[in-house]
Amino acid sequence: MNIQKYISGLKIIGHISVVFMLLGVLFNACDEIDEPYIEEDTVVWHGRKILIMEFTAHRCPNCPEGHEEIENLQSAFPDAIVPVAVHCGIDAMPVTSDTTEPYHYDFTSDISIELGGDGGITSNGYFNISSKPTAAINEFAPGNLFNVQAWRSEVAKYIQTYPEFSIDIDPDYSEQDSLMSADVSVEAVLDSKRNLHLCVYVVESNIIEWQKTLEEPDGVEDYEHNHVLRASMNGVYGDVVSADNAAITVGDEFTNSYSMAVDDQWDLQNLHVVAFVYDSDSYEILQSEEIPLFDQ
Repeated sequence: MNIQKYISGLKIIGHISVVFMLLGVLFNACDEIDEPYIEEDTVVWHGRKILIMEFTAHRCPNCPEGHEEIENLQSAFPDAIVPVAVHCGIDAMPVTSDTTEPYHYDFTSDISIELGGDGGITSNGYFNISSKPTAAINEFAPGNLFNVQAWRSEVAKYIQTYPEFSIDIDPDYSEQDSLMSADVSVEAVLDSKRNLHLCVYVVESNIIEWQKTLEEPDGVEDYEHNHVLRASMNGVYGDVVSADNAAITVGDEFTNSYSMAVDDQWDLQNLHVVAFVYDSDSYEILQSEEIPLFDQ
């Protein structure tokens, strides 16, 4: 055997292998990557929670797609998502008062109609809702709503950002007078100059009632409705907690106490208090928090 020719042959084979390896890397690098450009297992979450205000209805067959996406996002980012389901529009209204019939249940409230409207009978609400499901994500402003397919990409914009504030909620319930209360404290984590509003809402989960779906046009009788907006403890648009672009320094704290009567139709064990603070100039929601009325 000619040793020199054998060695030369090995070198050629080696060069060819390297070329194929490089081509493989190039082809793999050219694969299209869908948004968001974040791998869930590589996310570094710094404590900023993301409020998803979902506009929905029990007679909207497309709306379960939104409910499923909320569950997916909560599964992907368990501590970071704060959902509020706003039932609004004509298809959120009960169609009968007969409790034995489908769609007798009223998911709407004064606050949900104020936010999402009554389907154009009198208005489309503050957020000007014309179709569902749709959502406002970390913004408390009309005109910037997203369809279900965009929710994950919007969440990805905020998931690794640092919070400017933390929120602490201390809820309580008085059985004697059927009042629920909450002490809510907003503390600055970063220095800023902000005009701030604080909203404190009440939501209810685990409501088993009818829901239309694409697969079941007549509806699913035992559908589980979650994060249903019931009321506000301080008005639809909340309270002013900082004004006149006052300087806010780390450690500054804004604390308010709220109380309200509980509707006897609500299940106390399934009530949660949601609080969020937003910049009243940009309408960006800077931090959110959710806590059950009772320890679970």
